[in-house]
Amino acid sequence: MPSIYPNEAWTAELRKGTRDLHHQLDTHPLMRTLTSQSFDFSEYQESLAFMSSIWAPFAQRFLWARPLNRVLERECLVSTREITLPPFNDRTDELAWQYVMWGSTKGGRMLARHLQTHQANEPALTLNFFKACADVGSFPDLIDRPASDCLDSARHVFEYWLYQAEQHQVTT
Repeated sequence: MPSIYPNEAWTAELRKGTRDLHHQLDTHPLMRTLTSQSFDFSEYQESLAFMSSIWAPFAQRFLWARPLNRVLERECLVSTREITLPPFNDRTDELAWQYVMWGSTKGGRMLARHLQTHQANEPALTLNFFKACADVGSFPDLIDRPASDCLDSARHVFEYWLYQAEQHQVTT
């Protein structure tokens, strides 16, 4: 189904408007593990367990995310923390959540390459989740709202991820 708004311009506007929060999330200790050149398997598993705590409820709402969630489940990297996503008040919330989660699959592709290069010390490291990210194609929904309408919601999604990362560290 063709987008009403151009995909590249739409995602570029959201990327620019969430850059600061995206950076905070990428540099959070739970996520920074994934980009480190030296890490251990337990830290890697903890990062994926955190990610699964958000992917699981997200996949209940959006069909396109279910294959990725199944990969996490097969790897037994399911979080013991059950969380509930905040309510989606309108279409902009739906698009914002999909933008952030879909965007994370693009980052997952880069992480797969990085981890493959630096996994020599961890032969048991599986990259199935990050490799599965490559199977997610173009933006999975009709973009029927301007990016400017979705920006506040996208910022809230990143803030939610950051909040959950903090909560995950407190409870583990």
